[in-house]
Amino acid sequence: MVTRRIVQATGLAALSMLALLVRPPGQRAAALVDYSDERTPVEAFIEVADHLYLVAGGGCNTTVFVTPSGVVVVDPKYAFSWPALDAQIRRITDRPVTHVIVTHSHPDHAGSVSVIPPQVEIVGQAHAIEHLREDGWLYRAQGAVPPVRTFTDGLTLFDGDDAITLIATGPAHTDGDSLVVFNHARVMQVGDLLPFKAPPTVNIEAGGDGPHFAVALANTVTNVHDVDRVITGHGAVVPWSDLVDYADFTAFLVRYVRAEMHFAADKNAVFKGIRVPSRYSGYELDRLFNTLDEIDRGLRPRWQRVF
Repeated sequence: MVTRRIVQATGLAALSMLALLVRPPGQRAAALVDYSDERTPVEAFIEVADHLYLVAGGGCNTTVFVTPSGVVVVDPKYAFSWPALDAQIRRITDRPVTHVIVTHSHPDHAGSVSVIPPQVEIVGQAHAIEHLREDGWLYRAQGAVPPVRTFTDGLTLFDGDDAITLIATGPAHTDGDSLVVFNHARVMQVGDLLPFKAPPTVNIEAGGDGPHFAVALANTVTNVHDVDRVITGHGAVVPWSDLVDYADFTAFLVRYVRAEMHFAADKNAVFKGIRVPSRYSGYELDRLFNTLDEIDRGLRPRWQRVF
């Protein structure tokens, strides 16, 4: 999840009550205060390609893919956004939702798995699904659990023009990140591997890894083919070249921290000394210090870091 503005307290309270309703006894609650995001309204859908639609707002970018057998939803937003998202889906088609895919486990992307119809299959990387289970998002009243399909490295759903390829990236934003490729449309959804043009957010508590974030992006650029456009986690639909630039930007940040941070280094001075190349002048750099610190936490053991 990417934090841009703090959600209103009333929204957090409502979501906390929902978590209590769906969480079985003894299950720990999701750390909602850590996952606050702007509570923007769910927007009207736009068509990205044949049978492929984007619904922004309400937590994150959601993709709706219509197949002959039903609807696949990728990243269904916060739980409180599901009614508005479902209304947009109903404007697109009257076919039932059959699958929900999550790019990772944060509630702004995956919270609605707690309220969607119980027959809908939830699909995600094994670590992402485990986080959802631990946080209580997979449980319904009376302990019911929807069908779940997990994968470790990758998975292909359907075939022909409906084929969807899921690719695990390894630890980056979290330890359960995955890419979703709509093969025929040549479109890939990346969740918070590229949230928008800003320094990446590394959720270390959810298994994220700053140095490996750069590796994950580099591997994506090298190994994923036949994709022209990228659906970001919270921003615009961008050309493939923007993902290449983002991989280079993240690698630049990791190289800088690796070269400049050492035992007894003054973190504040080092981080303030970074000079971001002009090619990234359009990036929002408000959280740059935080990202550099998250990278440093992944590179050096705690005893070597100066706080």
